[in-house]
Amino acid sequence: KGNSDTATLANVQSASDFQNAMLEFMEGVEDNLLLQIDDLELAPPNLISLLLGSIRSVFTTVTNRPGPRFQAIVSGTVNLHQLALRGVSRFESISDLILVDDMNLEEAHTLATDLFSSEGIQLATDGLDAFFEQTSSDPVLIKLLAGTCIEQIKKRKLVQLTPDLISGAVAQILKSKPNFEIVEALSQIEDDPELLSCFLEIAQNGEMQVNELPLSSVDNPNALDLCGVFRRMGRGYSIKSPLWHSILNGHFSSAHCGRLYA
Repeated sequence: KGNSDTATLANVQSASDFQNAMLEFMEGVEDNLLLQIDDLELAPPNLISLLLGSIRSVFTTVTNRPGPRFQAIVSGTVNLHQLALRGVSRFESISDLILVDDMNLEEAHTLATDLFSSEGIQLATDGLDAFFEQTSSDPVLIKLLAGTCIEQIKKRKLVQLTPDLISGAVAQILKSKPNFEIVEALSQIEDDPELLSCFLEIAQNGEMQVNELPLSSVDNPNALDLCGVFRRMGRGYSIKSPLWHSILNGHFSSAHCGRLYA
């Protein structure tokens, strides 16, 4: 893209400006364009409605003419009607809903192995078992725990991942400031009274059937499926891994929960 394209997009002041700028931008490119919008739920409802309407107009206009294709990925919700004030049905009519789940065990093993191997660290079988016992197949926790383990291994000038390093790394994570992904999950629970009540029930009982939880909707997926902390097994929910359990218990202390309900 050229400087003129950048200037055009930088001068956007309204939904119609954005739509016209995107169409003008598409006329000047030779390759297909992918627009990715994350954390949609953080935007005001009126802005979401205007944005989705503009994206739909750009998509339908570009689809009906020759040349590069335009595709948009909008992340942040399952039901757009929960976020926007109007007009979302027209966007939903041209879009497909895709749910991104955790990795399977093979994918998780590959990710963890690559993270450690790239740093020249050897993986003892018992060390890797202890690692996955903490993280399960959650990519957020795998990257978080691997990074902390690698830091400690280098600091101690070791070459191998062992079970005792895992426990030390977990303790370090619990003492450290949480990263963006962890903060985002904690915020989702804090900001949703229904989700917070579900967490407290699950934390106290270990596993709860969906019909026993204070959910306004038991459709799959629901808020528990989307916040990244819980595992659904049949009709039951539990916290998906020991490391998540430790992070949640450390954050949602009795005093903190009391303030949230005050």
